[in-house]
Amino acid sequence: MNTPNYIKSLLTPNTKKPQGRKVWSIDLETVWIPFFTATNTVGDTAIPSEALGCPMRLAYDKTGAVRFSQTGRPVVRVAKELSEKCQTC
Repeated sequence: MNTPNYIKSLLTPNTKKPQGRKVWSIDLETVWIPFFTATNTVGDTAIPSEALGCPMRLAYDKTGAVRFSQTGRPVVRVAKELSEKCQTC
């Protein structure tokens, strides 16, 4: 069987190191999420599980429409509960 090139390109390893989302110059996935999960467990914070489980949200403008960047991609923001807590830490 002859595999199409577009399938082969999807299976090719990517040599670039993946970039994580930064919140206040600290990585969201490897630092903030585990930290706030631990503080929730201890009882020091009460961040909703939805914010920890899915920290990235679509950004909306004042009219309630989804915001788009100059390139046409939707703008993604960190959940409000997390970004507020990150400011106070």
